[in-house]
Amino acid sequence: MTRPAQMSICIITCILILSSFLACSNMMDEKSDANPIDPGELAAPASITVEPGDCSVSATWNPVEGAETYEVWYSYTNDLSTADEFLTDPDPTDSSCTIDGLYNGLTYYVWVRALNSALTSDYSVPASAELVFAAPAISSVEEHDRSINITWGPVSGAESYEVRYGTGTDVADATLFNDDDNTDTSCIITGLTNSTEYNIWVRATNTAAQSQYSEDEQGTPNPIVGDRRTYAADGVSFDMVFVPGLTFPTGTNDSGTATVDHDYWMADTEATNELAVAVLQWAYEQGRFDTVNTSAPNYLSADEVNYRGQMIIDLNVATTIPNPNHWTGSEFTIDSGKENHPVNFISWYGTIMLCTWLIEMIDGNTDQVVYTWTDNGDGSGTASDGIWQDGETDIDNTKKGFRLPDRYEWELAARYLGTEEPTIEPLKTEAITSINNEITYYWTPGSNASGATDNYYNHEASNLVSWNKLNSYDIGSSDPDFGTHIVGTAGISLNGTTEQPAPKSSLNANTLGLFDMSGNILEASITQSGTGNYIALGGNWFITTDYLRIGSINMRTAAVIAPGFGIRIVLTD
Repeated sequence: MTRPAQMSICIITCILILSSFLACSNMMDEKSDANPIDPGELAAPASITVEPGDCSVSATWNPVEGAETYEVWYSYTNDLSTADEFLTDPDPTDSSCTIDGLYNGLTYYVWVRALNSALTSDYSVPASAELVFAAPAISSVEEHDRSINITWGPVSGAESYEVRYGTGTDVADATLFNDDDNTDTSCIITGLTNSTEYNIWVRATNTAAQSQYSEDEQGTPNPIVGDRRTYAADGVSFDMVFVPGLTFPTGTNDSGTATVDHDYWMADTEATNELAVAVLQWAYEQGRFDTVNTSAPNYLSADEVNYRGQMIIDLNVATTIPNPNHWTGSEFTIDSGKENHPVNFISWYGTIMLCTWLIEMIDGNTDQVVYTWTDNGDGSGTASDGIWQDGETDIDNTKKGFRLPDRYEWELAARYLGTEEPTIEPLKTEAITSINNEITYYWTPGSNASGATDNYYNHEASNLVSWNKLNSYDIGSSDPDFGTHIVGTAGISLNGTTEQPAPKSSLNANTLGLFDMSGNILEASITQSGTGNYIALGGNWFITTDYLRIGSINMRTAAVIAPGFGIRIVLTD
């Protein structure tokens, strides 16, 4: 072969080798362009943002090439080792999720990593958001006797609420109120001092956090019409109702006007045998009686209870209806079923001592005793005779103990209808009005029984609110409860009953919630009418309905004891 020919063959061979090299190089470049990342790596998600929600956070991030799913972890500390995995993402293939079930008031941290069938990326840098825990807003403050009722709006994420109150302006010094149910949005703060201003704060709480306290709100507790207090003497409880002092019409024909210039509290029922016996037993245990000397001024026997030379209760009264209370020689007892009947067979002197001993028994001292005795003798010049005479009862109305009402305190409470016009005829038309502090008050006419919607001629209206001659005495032996009746049961049919009704089970209390203001028993007052006579009010179970009229009065001497005479107690703060 000639030399030129050999050179030509060599050149062609070089060209072919170069072409093959270039082709392989292009193939490698194409493969490199299709997968620029090392096949052993998967990038961690980046650009994470976390937005706070209500008990939730929403997280978003940039998609990671090669990722098939994402794994999200979260914690309220910036420590991945404490984080929980979010397992309820409905679509773990996209680059966002909302984590719920969180606690408001905490800052949450979120980490994300990418996954595919072969690889798992590193965790992202954490992103965080603080969940706002709103402070409650107090919406209402209602002031009552020794208490304040508050309500507030619910706070999202709250599991319970914390209420603090105090007379200062710093919540740190305020008292925590122990609410029986701290999960609802209201409470009644009790045990407060009337006429004292209190600051009140509320904050929301959950297992993990607490909100800020609310703006403080103020309240000054004071009783309002119809507020109640419960007192107890040796386990016997009784309720008293707040009555406002007002100017009102008086008399059976409403022609008079009277003013009670102070607020007061009145028992919602007449004093019961149960209460009277508890007080008498206490007095015996305090050594107030002499059970040996029959001539002693304080002689106590199975027949009678005496004090300061006056019989205060007749235990062996000579009537067809015996006194259900007894003295056994060591204790007072009550006939079964008569515990909640009003105490009667008691003298006016007895009602004074019941009030006096009751407050001493409850308070443990005599500091608030209203009635005291000054022995002025028998009027013949004797300095003292040891006998409690009419005119020897001293009254200190500055004291806050139990006492008898005066005539007009009783009548105001019996008549009161409030500031809203009655809706039932004929009371709607016949109600009397008076103006107090530019407010119109409505009053039951003086010819009605207390709580009745018509006058005493309407026997049905009177029978609903009172025990009287028509629905009690005239029935005679067919009445299973002949005589006095369980307090607060007027208007309940007793025909054919085998079980006694519960005290205060009648729906027919008057507007203030006072039972038996008319009927059952006459109620003692402190008001005198002439020498030796005291006004008694309300009528009783064996007299006609005309004596039930609110505006009518009866008289009793201080020493008289009768089967239809008893007591309803009051007090003034």
